[in-house]
Amino acid sequence: MTTARSRAPEFPDNLEWLNVDAPVKLAAQSGRLVLLDFCTFCSIHSLHVLSEQRYLNTRYRDELLIVGVHSPMFPGEKTRVHVQKAINRHHIRHPVVHDPEMKIWKAYVVRSWPTQILIDRNGCIVGAQSGEGKVRQLDSFIQKLLSGVNNNAAKKATLQPARPKSEIRGVLSFPGRVIAAGNKVYIADSGHNRILVTSPNGNVLRQYGTASAGFFDGAGTNAA
Repeated sequence: MTTARSRAPEFPDNLEWLNVDAPVKLAAQSGRLVLLDFCTFCSIHSLHVLSEQRYLNTRYRDELLIVGVHSPMFPGEKTRVHVQKAINRHHIRHPVVHDPEMKIWKAYVVRSWPTQILIDRNGCIVGAQSGEGKVRQLDSFIQKLLSGVNNNAAKKATLQPARPKSEIRGVLSFPGRVIAAGNKVYIADSGHNRILVTSPNGNVLRQYGTASAGFFDGAGTNAA
């Protein structure tokens, strides 16, 4: 991670925010680290970074706020509904700001997807990195910034973003593949992390997968 210390530009007004009830302001995050993830959901590299962010969010839940900055690569990604679908499909729970005109991208002089920029408790940029697979370096850098800090004071100084509003869920969520074999239909229910076996008229006969993301062998719902 390259290091440079300068004041982090505040987010512009009138941008669309998702997964929160109100726009996030950097000025309101005093006392907490902020990680900006400049991403585009059409990029496999940006999607790989999401798993790294889940690890960091679990490890530093009270000390670190992750903010996704969606900077579209293609015109079709400039539509809010497409961004919302990507957020739902990939189970993204941190705040995301939709930046179709690349205002934040330009303010932070970003040049490639994905790029992550780390902001310290005082609102200063302290590091930046591009690409994926660098979570260990980022984790180590965060630990150094947090060492010797009173974390209880940090919790009182920051606000927890609101959880996303509940979605109306159907039986299927972003099904990826369907195969008919004999008198059974196999459906990859991607959004629910499972495979359903149904009859030709749609009755569910069996489920493979726990409905939670994972990767382990097993029978029926013991697999993931």
